[in-house]
Amino acid sequence: MSIKIAPINDVNAHQWDDLAAAVGAGYFQCHAEVVYYSVCAGAAPFFARVLDERGNGIGVVAAAVVRSNLWPFSQYCNWAMLPSLPVAADASAETERAILVALEEHLRHQGFFSVRIDSYDSVRSETVLSSLGYDLSSRSEFYIDLNPSLDDIWSKFKGHRRTDIRKAEKVGVQTRIENTNEGLERVMSFQAESMQRRDVMINQTPISIVDARQKQLESGNADIFVSYQGGTPINASLFGVFNNKPYYHVSGASDFGYRCCGPAHLIWTAIKIYKERGATCLNLGAALEDQTGLFRFKKDFGATVVSQPIGTKRISVTGSALHRIRSILRP
Repeated sequence: MSIKIAPINDVNAHQWDDLAAAVGAGYFQCHAEVVYYSVCAGAAPFFARVLDERGNGIGVVAAAVVRSNLWPFSQYCNWAMLPSLPVAADASAETERAILVALEEHLRHQGFFSVRIDSYDSVRSETVLSSLGYDLSSRSEFYIDLNPSLDDIWSKFKGHRRTDIRKAEKVGVQTRIENTNEGLERVMSFQAESMQRRDVMINQTPISIVDARQKQLESGNADIFVSYQGGTPINASLFGVFNNKPYYHVSGASDFGYRCCGPAHLIWTAIKIYKERGATCLNLGAALEDQTGLFRFKKDFGATVVSQPIGTKRISVTGSALHRIRSILRP
């Protein structure tokens, strides 16, 4: 298969989203999320169409790229980060692999030496990345099939998770969508509170990242769910949504919210809302190998667990050697 990577300069958000949606892309290829991902990485967004030998579009690539400014590193020591695998319109591992091979070659000619793929919402990533010699770090994502009836979906929950939701309802927990800046602030605040309970401190978020988050909300590709008890917000989550594919992306809760089982109530509410909207699957996001509590929490909703490892690869011998030299020279 002859494949060409065709970068797009001066990308128009609406045009890009139309291109991405047409080949079946999910949230991590939409314009607003790629920009946010790039801002967080201190990088520039990269958008490209994937063309076959006849010039037909067969996929898209979205990434964040970091370029060196100092010669000779600028010629050989750039690197790229992809939130997920390139998207293939035929949704096959074979085509995804072929696109990734073509992308590596394109990047190599542009002076890139390293590629990292985070594998968000990339169900074939383990197969594709292992076949191309990527170094893999264990990571899993959790998929809830929304095609069955609500009763059937409910029946697949672990018994204690159903008990949690009933408890939340009994104490008056209510969850609703609030796509406002205030709702976004609540997500960030609850996330920081949750991380602090795990002894992980979150520094003040840079303005550039806050602005990028707000633009996600303005794009219409994010939903903010907030749970309340007695009129008091107790937990909140941000779901990325694109092409009717929801992804449970960022969340947090107060200690009282956990005692009220607010997070479980929020997920059950999201399942009902996205099913009503016609979504066929809800991705509950990722858990790393050592996040055993998070792994169990997500699996307890009857989710199918899919291994989607992070992959890294050095694609240029010269660039890798220069990168090692630069690392030694840095103070």
